Amino acid sequence: MTETGRVRRSASKMVNSLVWTAEEAKFLKAVLRWQASAPPSEDEKRRRLWAEEDAMRRRRQQQQAQAKPVGEFRVLVIGGRGTGKTAILTRFGQDTFRGESGSPDPFYEHGCRHPITLSTTTTTNTKTNQLHSPTQPQTQTYMVDALEMPSKQLVSNPMIEQALAITEAAVLVYDVCDAASFRLAQNLAEFMREHFTASSSSPPGATPAVKAASPGDLGRRLQSRGTHGHARMQFGARCGLPRGVGQDGGKRRPDLSGGGQGDPEDEAACRAATGTAG
Repeated sequence: MTETGRVRRSASKMVNSLVWTAEEAKFLKAVLRWQASAPPSEDEKRRRLWAEEDAMRRRRQQQQAQAKPVGEFRVLVIGGRGTGKTAILTRFGQDTFRGESGSPDPFYEHGCRHPITLSTTTTTNTKTNQLHSPTQPQTQTYMVDALEMPSKQLVSNPMIEQALAITEAAVLVYDVCDAASFRLAQNLAEFMREHFTASSSSPPGATPAVKAASPGDLGRRLQSRGTHGHARMQFGARCGLPRGVGQDGGKRRPDLSGGGQGDPEDEAACRAATGTAG
């Protein structure tokens, strides 16, 4: 029998025994010290790091949940298939933005609810000193209900209208490597602008939407000049949408410079939104 086998056999006998001798107790303490002194593996370090981050995130979510939300509003995440909608919802739902390499979690595929805390400052004007008025920082918690609209429903304008009618804002996602998803985003942005302009609850000239450009496959060459670059500038200027950045988890998309074809569902949605046949 090897030395390791004898150690394991001796340790097993001691664990199963009800009364340990002084020699057995000394031997067991030595074994435990030896196990504790062994350096952790890379997998163990990674598990500990993820456990610490998860514990911190849970504590932060519990603290936010303790404060009663002062309001609730819905946000619609809309765009073509494979543009990174679920990846955006995953980062929002997990309250973490630790990198762009993480894959989207299927748990957040249809949406999520997550509290957010906003800090505001109120200025108190006094008659004696209006130039140096004191500010009082305040925090308010809101519950955000983020909904992902299935890309297959984008071919129906009534469904889009129903989704916009029950939401207060929208995040419009497109893939910079996919011409079809970009054209779809243009048509959706114009549709949203007309929808919110006709709505009596929206202020004049206000479009409660933000566009999120998904990098797609960063290993492929993108052309920021020419027709596509000019169209992107016109897109932002005409629709007045602020710009964000998303990530789709590395799904390969066609290269615009090579004239590749986009997703068939996106092409169909584009034709439906513009009223063209194809």
